[in-house]
Amino acid sequence: MRTDTPRSTAPLSNRGNPPQFPYAYVDEVTRQNIDSDPIEQRFRWGGEWGLDVVKRFFVWYAGLPAPKPDAIILLFSFLGRKQIYEAISSASLRPCEEPIETDATLRRMFWKQADAFSRSPTELEDRSIRKVGEAWHKKLLTFRLRNKEG
Repeated sequence: MRTDTPRSTAPLSNRGNPPQFPYAYVDEVTRQNIDSDPIEQRFRWGGEWGLDVVKRFFVWYAGLPAPKPDAIILLFSFLGRKQIYEAISSASLRPCEEPIETDATLRRMFWKQADAFSRSPTELEDRSIRKVGEAWHKKLLTFRLRNKEG
C-alpha cells in the first residue's frame, strides 16, 4: 500500500467510516485483487491489523483545539476490543459510555481467521464473534469519544 497519498495524512472528517480491513487476515488472492484496484485499495486497507487509519484519526481528533464536539466512530469487533480500547486510550481519548452494539455477519473472506480464533475462548470474547449456523457474526461498535479530561 502506498503511504505517500493524501489518504495517509488526511483527516477522515468528511469521509464517513475509516477503512478497517485487516491486511493480515485475508488471503493472497484477495490482497492482489484489492491492491490492483486503486479505489478498493483506498477504501479498504486499514493496515496490517485494521486499525492504522483509525489510530491516525484518533491522534488528529485529540489534537483539535478545545472545545470540540464528541467524535462518533463505528468500529467492528473483529479487530479486537482490547486493541480498540488501547488505540483510543493511546490518543488520550475515552469513550463517553459503553459502545452501542449491533450484530452483523462477518464477511466470508474472514471466516477462516474466525475459525482460527474460535480455538481460543479469549479471542472469541475479545473479538465478539460467534457462529450462527454456518456464518460467523461480529458486533458493530458505535463509540462516542471525547478527551480524557473532558
